[in-house]
Amino acid sequence: MSLNLKVGAFVVTDAHYSHIRPQFLDFLKDIDSKKLNPTQLILLGDIFDALFGGVERTYLQNKDAVDILNNI
Repeated sequence: MSLNLKVGAFVVTDAHYSHIRPQFLDFLKDIDSKKLNPTQLILLGDIFDALFGGVERTYLQNKDAVDILNNI
C-alpha cells in the first residue's frame, strides 16, 4: 500500500482524545465546519485515550468525535 501525501494534508499522531481534554474535538469541529480545510486528514497512533468502563460508556464518551470523523 502506498500513500500519496498531498500538500495541505493534516497529520495527527497520538492525540489521546478524552472528553476531559476537548482540544482534538475542537480541531475536528473546525474541519467539519470548514474553518480548517485540509486536503487530507491522516490519523496515526492512539487517537483516543485508553478506553475504560465498557463499550457503551466508551462509545458515549467519544460519540461526538466519532460522529464528526465519520462525517468528514
